[in-house]
Amino acid sequence: MEITTLLYNKNISIGEKGSILEKEISESFNIDSLIAGIMVNRGIKTIPEGKKYLYPKLENLSDPYSLKGMDISVARICKAIKNRESILIYGDYDVDGITSVVILKKALGGLTEVGYYIPDRITEGYGLNKAALSKISSDGYSLVITVDCGITSVEEIAFAKTLGLEIIILDHHQPLDILPDTEYIVDPKQIDCLSGISELAGVGVIYMLINALRKKITIKESNFLEFAALGTIADMAPLIGENRILVKNGLEQINSTDNPGLKALINQSGLSNCRVDTGHVSFMLAPKINASGRIGTAKTSVELLLTGEQSAADSLANQLCRMNEKRQIIEADILKDTISCIENEIDLENEKIIVLDSKKWHPGVIGIVASKMVERFSKPVILIAHDEKTSHGKGSARSKNGLNIFKAISECKDLLLSFGGHELAAGLSIEIKNIGMFRKKINEAAENIFTAEKLLQKWNIDAVIDFKDLNLQFIDLLENLAPFGFGNPKPVFMSENVSLMDYPRIVGINHVKLKAKKGNIERDIIGFNMINKYECLLNIKGPIHIIYNLSKNLWQNKTSLQLELKDILVPQNP
Repeated sequence: MEITTLLYNKNISIGEKGSILEKEISESFNIDSLIAGIMVNRGIKTIPEGKKYLYPKLENLSDPYSLKGMDISVARICKAIKNRESILIYGDYDVDGITSVVILKKALGGLTEVGYYIPDRITEGYGLNKAALSKISSDGYSLVITVDCGITSVEEIAFAKTLGLEIIILDHHQPLDILPDTEYIVDPKQIDCLSGISELAGVGVIYMLINALRKKITIKESNFLEFAALGTIADMAPLIGENRILVKNGLEQINSTDNPGLKALINQSGLSNCRVDTGHVSFMLAPKINASGRIGTAKTSVELLLTGEQSAADSLANQLCRMNEKRQIIEADILKDTISCIENEIDLENEKIIVLDSKKWHPGVIGIVASKMVERFSKPVILIAHDEKTSHGKGSARSKNGLNIFKAISECKDLLLSFGGHELAAGLSIEIKNIGMFRKKINEAAENIFTAEKLLQKWNIDAVIDFKDLNLQFIDLLENLAPFGFGNPKPVFMSENVSLMDYPRIVGINHVKLKAKKGNIERDIIGFNMINKYECLLNIKGPIHIIYNLSKNLWQNKTSLQLELKDILVPQNP
């Protein structure tokens, strides 16, 4: 019988120690064997891969022309510049789409007339639409470049051709069986794209395009990495390969940025005296940039990052902060409602995918709530907001690694009006009357797609380590493995047979503070957002194994080591 953890009822998997590859990596780079072991756990299989991982330099980026369609797309853009054609950048309303628009507008703006268009999330929805294309055509544009969208817009691009518009698609989402009718497509997920960089975010594709364009034309603007990092982190693209290079170098640029908009946002997020990392981007900067597209207009965020005036940037950043506060209130209400629905209406034992719908929910916020539901229930979640004027529902789907929600949705395409996305996140439109049938069919599809092994919840522990081996110098060593995020998680450790001292106490609003001891060594522990586990922690008896991340805690100008509690294991034979 497998032992499961106390707080989250997960199994554990402990990384292999002492492998031949671990020894080779340790010796090749003169690093601690524990660090080498963590690299092996992250999927490093060769010394060259290890070098690229440890030293993510820009010169190690792949040749942008390895992407299928890049050569002819670059040629078409160069032709448009030479002929002084008007170019329209058509983007998405999330951070990935917004930063993609900003980079391309900055790069091409001084070379010919360049405009941009981002659809309204509520009234237009995701991607290209015919009304927008008609307006773009009537405004005199001849070339449309889609960023972070377009690969599934088969009908809309056929319509664009009738208007005399040419379309270049720069996307990273999963293509459908039929591609849009344009010869200019750059999407690393095309089945015959052999670049080997299929995990790029939309903004990563744009960054590669800029690198390709530089070989043909002069682009004066050079400050693009900070935007590439923002979009890549926010879109939860795995921080490996090209993405790791972009984010590692982009974070350096963020921390020394001279972009007025980004400086204002960092300031108003209380990060002016911090070193901005992936966590700050994910939980403090990205939500504010996203807020405009969720409950306002994404143009606010685009203009923030494009403006050259600090006073204008300060005003726009303030607007985003207020929008984000409003979004948080809406989100809290939907979150409370969905938890109640799940607890009262969903058979969690038998339903592999949670599908909920309501006429009360804001369609711009349900994606965030779906993400939180995935974390809480460890299942894919699809939330659908009703639009009673049209009798349609707009849905946001979120999943976890290994559970391909896009594939599951694809099995139900006959019930949908439209859909698009990738393995971990997708959007869909459906007639309200078909939601019940959709819920039934997608769970039937999940029976074949999601195996029992993939559904198994577990902690992947990098190493079992003793309290005496933990110190600030060790955390400094771990920083060689940063930036951390999806695809390159913070290392997870376990310490065995430790005892909790005194009672846990609540700090802040949602956190729990503990202290543990083994032998004569004590360690401070923080359980972030674990207020709902307080009673369980209060009743722990006897020695336990603790599962945690490591971090530094700065308090009253003193830096100390801190264990970030993930879970607890009660040994069978302590």
